[in-house]
Amino acid sequence: MIIPVKKAQLFVFNNQKEATLKLLQRHAFFMLTENHQKPNVENQRIKDAERVIELLKPHVKKSFGSDFIEIDQSSFDEIDENVLSRIPLILSIGDKIDAINEKMNQVKAKMSLIKPYLNLDIPNQDIKKIKTIDTIFGSVDHKNGEEFIQTLERFGSQYEVFDTVDKQTYFVVATLKQRFFLNELKLSGLNNELPQGTDLLQKLDNLNSKIQKFEEQKKQALQIINQLAKKKVDSKEMTVNESTIHNVLALANERQSLRNDIAAFKQEISQLKPFESLTLSLKKLDTSELLETKFAKVRLKSKGYNNLKSKAGLSLTNFSESKTHAYVGLTYLKDLRDQVLEGLTDIEFIELEKVDLIPTELIKQKESSIQNAEARLEEILTALNQFRAYADEISKVTSMHNVLKQEILEIISMMSHEEIFKAFKFKLMDLLQLGYIKLYVENVTEDSLVVKTVLSQTDLLRIILGDYRFNQIEMPNYAQKNQLIYQAYLNDSDQLAEEKAKLELELANESENIAQYKILYDQLVNKHNLNQISYAQTTYTEYLEGWIIESKVDALKKSLDQAEIIYELDLVEPEEGEVVPTAFKNNKLVQPFESITNTFSPPASNEVDPNPSMSVWYWIIFGLMMGDIGYGLIMMIGCFLFLKLLKPKGGTKSLLTVFGFSGLSTVVAGILYGSFFGYEIGILPPEYTLSLMEKPLEMLIFCLALGVLHIITGLVLKCINLVRDGDILGMLGDGLSWILVLLGIGIAVIPGIPYGMTIGVVVALTGAALVVLFTAHAKKNVITRTLFGIIGLYNATSFLGDILSYSRILALALSGAVIGSTMNLLAEMMFPMGFMGYIFAGLIYIGGHIFNLAMNLLSAYVHAGRLQYLEFFGKFYNGGGILFNPYQLNLKYVYSIKNKEN
Repeated sequence: MIIPVKKAQLFVFNNQKEATLKLLQRHAFFMLTENHQKPNVENQRIKDAERVIELLKPHVKKSFGSDFIEIDQSSFDEIDENVLSRIPLILSIGDKIDAINEKMNQVKAKMSLIKPYLNLDIPNQDIKKIKTIDTIFGSVDHKNGEEFIQTLERFGSQYEVFDTVDKQTYFVVATLKQRFFLNELKLSGLNNELPQGTDLLQKLDNLNSKIQKFEEQKKQALQIINQLAKKKVDSKEMTVNESTIHNVLALANERQSLRNDIAAFKQEISQLKPFESLTLSLKKLDTSELLETKFAKVRLKSKGYNNLKSKAGLSLTNFSESKTHAYVGLTYLKDLRDQVLEGLTDIEFIELEKVDLIPTELIKQKESSIQNAEARLEEILTALNQFRAYADEISKVTSMHNVLKQEILEIISMMSHEEIFKAFKFKLMDLLQLGYIKLYVENVTEDSLVVKTVLSQTDLLRIILGDYRFNQIEMPNYAQKNQLIYQAYLNDSDQLAEEKAKLELELANESENIAQYKILYDQLVNKHNLNQISYAQTTYTEYLEGWIIESKVDALKKSLDQAEIIYELDLVEPEEGEVVPTAFKNNKLVQPFESITNTFSPPASNEVDPNPSMSVWYWIIFGLMMGDIGYGLIMMIGCFLFLKLLKPKGGTKSLLTVFGFSGLSTVVAGILYGSFFGYEIGILPPEYTLSLMEKPLEMLIFCLALGVLHIITGLVLKCINLVRDGDILGMLGDGLSWILVLLGIGIAVIPGIPYGMTIGVVVALTGAALVVLFTAHAKKNVITRTLFGIIGLYNATSFLGDILSYSRILALALSGAVIGSTMNLLAEMMFPMGFMGYIFAGLIYIGGHIFNLAMNLLSAYVHAGRLQYLEFFGKFYNGGGILFNPYQLNLKYVYSIKNKEN
């Protein structure tokens, strides 16, 4: 059931704050409101302790019960400094292991690089010294490998495939023949402009960059001009060229800078305005030896403002007020800064510029600066408008770099005198654009120059063979053969592994104390959590505001008295619109099922608790969906053993308990169905056995009847909620009416009841009459109320759909039975194979039924929940509550703490 929760304020003295929080943590009586929680700050000591645990975990010898740490409260309250002092040593071991792992990864990468080329005869260093050939290392995927090799052969290149073990990759060394030269192509028209040795391609790249930059500047200048508001100005005649564009951009940059300055001045003035009545220099306030003054904006009618007025050691000056805020000055001794400013709320500090002027003079100075800037802006706007008439001319301006670029391209296009160039002309242009070919000036005369183009086959292959996804590998410059280098790396790897093993041994020895570090972690976390709580303040005391279960008030007072804490506990009414948390008090059988409801939505504190009735229905429906004696026994034994041995906490514990309890209903349903691991067995007499294979229609009727009872239960709970709210007519029209309708239909269709049809029709019609009369009871007009009541009868179709939804119980139970029976049949087919047949049969039995059990568990969990959430909760449940979550110890590794009081 849902139990009453009260809002409370707990007042304590400053020197007992920590002791009070520790007591609340220990007993979990009090749920704090959100305003007591400080912004979370990472704690390095917690992170270090967690990393130590992660380092030691792999070395812990696993045994049942080794993770169940129990400790008494006095030991938990005191942090073991010896354990804390060992953390840096373990972290240093972890850092060393990380460094070794990084080195080992580097060595492995180098080994994998040269491993395919272990049989290479020529040292890599010698290969790189050869001048007449180029050698490339690389790999190509298996799909393209054959075509790649054929292309190498067509170019007359030598190659060697070193490794195709994985059948997916060719590792290739291709030796390319002597470089291919295009010599002495005579070019004319340069008129000696280029000095000897100039790299034409580099020059062309530089020109391209300059042209692109100029075009961007031109585009930007035109945008600035075209975006100006139309303004008549006397345009002066001007020559439009590249400098015109630079002038436009310079003026635009200056305009933006002035606008930023004006916005900054206005912001500073808005901060200074509230403090115009201050007659003292701001600089003097800042240079005072003993006193310090801060300016602030504080919300009126707030606790923070009231605290400021009564704050000891603080002189408060109120400069001005708006409708909602006051602008104040806080003056205090510098030595008492931390004490005075601690705990101030609802306040926003304002940083003013510390200068030798009082605020009024400083405001005038900044206003003058704004006027000057605005005048200059007007001049700039006039100057920019001068260019509007020349927008077309500006758009046609061409960079002089374009001219030189055109000349160079014309020169290149004339390189067609040699026959060999004709074959590569278009490819040469591609290479030129991609940067794979360089043009070098060899000789210059008055009317021509000789250019040598050097095109290596390596460069050519990068273009022609690009489609084969050839991945070139940069091999290290080894003087030795790859086999020797590989062995050296192997030795390095072994040495690093030995060093790592020694460090791992140290961790293994320390892992015996892992429980101490787990306790330390939980201690540090809970100490950090204490520091994250802030008290609200009164003049002489500090207090916590929150929620407490009404029945726990006396227990809290008793604990505070025993701890000799001076306190005052006031129970207050919640504020308007404040949501009261929901607390449950259910027995051990119902408690685990609360998680099913909370997954949907916790109930409101003023609702009827759905868990007692929901738990029973969930238990029944889950068992009917599973419906097998063997599966039920496995569920009970497996879940309760897991709970006993591994002792999980939280949601895992609740879910396993639900499955364990549902194992019993699964056994009961299995007896009803006569099913044991998919085999049909006759435990009950045939007339009482509801065989899924032989009596599916009877089972369907049973499921639908069960659904009617489930829905009637939900309607009963709806009646209780409406009566609690004082809505008696609503209870008659929306609750009791449909209960009578469903019961009447049930009585009418169930055979064997004396006068069942007559009684059923009367009961159902009575319910229908209640629907017509009271469904729209809020309507004042009798005719309108009756019409809406008649329309309300249409809800019968909704009830019909809900009832039919319970056919899923039959569907899931039948699918599980069929799959289980099929697995048994497949296993039995293996028996004639002899000894191996029995082995295969065992594997099919075990694997098949594990699969079937897992699928049935998932399906039953989801669909049993669905019937609760939609068909059951849909009749009465509102939800939207907040769970009562008391401030308590946050334990990740410690299983339980024994209190002396216990």
